[in-house]
Amino acid sequence: MGARRAFLDTAIEGVEFEVELTDDKPIFAPRRRFSQYEHELLKAYCEEREAAKLTTRLKLPPGVKEPNCASTVMPRKKDAEGNWTERRICGDYLRHNDKTVPDKYPMPVADELFDEPGGSECFSTLNLRMGQQTASNHGSRRNARPQGGDPPLKAENR
Repeated sequence: MGARRAFLDTAIEGVEFEVELTDDKPIFAPRRRFSQYEHELLKAYCEEREAAKLTTRLKLPPGVKEPNCASTVMPRKKDAEGNWTERRICGDYLRHNDKTVPDKYPMPVADELFDEPGGSECFSTLNLRMGQQTASNHGSRRNARPQGGDPPLKAENR
């Protein structure tokens, strides 16, 4: 049993992220059950992302199952009035995290990050609201996606 690596393309040309996994077994989580309301929310969410060209439909040959997928979960979130009525659509990547080899170097301390820009005069911010799906997988992990949505989607190379 050997380790494998998952590569992620970003929207920035020439920049790739690499995730090292502990073994080469496919990661599969069964589909969760949703109410009709949740199913409609998920379908609208997928269509919105496809219309914004953040995702494209995944085309698999007939009879071929995806080797890697994560369940879609919808925890409740508060609306503008503070009531728990809205849903947040997320992928449950716990099984993927369990197979990820931890980094050798810890995350930098916040104070170090704030000291870095020092006397700079120009700053920018990134809006990553939908940034997770702007990266696509290479190789054996190309078809990893949250499961349970209509239509099946994959991230698009940019």
